Amino acid sequence: MDASDELLRVADPAALLTLAGTIAGINAAMAKALGKPTQHCLGDDFAELWPAGQRLSVERLVTHAARTTAVAMRVLEFSGRGGASVARLFEARQVKDPAGDEQLVFLHALDTRNVLASLLIPFRLATKSADLGLWMYDRAGTGWTSAATRTTPS
Repeated sequence: MDASDELLRVADPAALLTLAGTIAGINAAMAKALGKPTQHCLGDDFAELWPAGQRLSVERLVTHAARTTAVAMRVLEFSGRGGASVARLFEARQVKDPAGDEQLVFLHALDTRNVLASLLIPFRLATKSADLGLWMYDRAGTGWTSAATRTTPS
């Protein structure tokens, strides 16, 4: 088993993508969340498998991770059981593929059950549904920023 297999051996949804966003590896939880069998996802454009309303957010998350060495985070929604909307906090970062010696993007859902940052998820969903903006104050000195343009939580 190589390191890329080890990254995908998690219970939460996870995928390995090329820097262009093509699926190089995916675990069963992510394939199930996207509504496709695992083997049918390989080689597909990752963003295209998401609902139309989430594609731009997914593309931005992957692009940010592919262009920088910083970790990127974003709340993404997908269909759950019975078509109910499920929101999860996803992290994306570059990793080195030991098999091909190339850079990949490792994207996975974070387990936020005991993390205070996860409280941001319901606020973002509520402001979106009410057609309001959500602004956050960054104590690092950049001041107020719109959460709609933010790719990483403060």
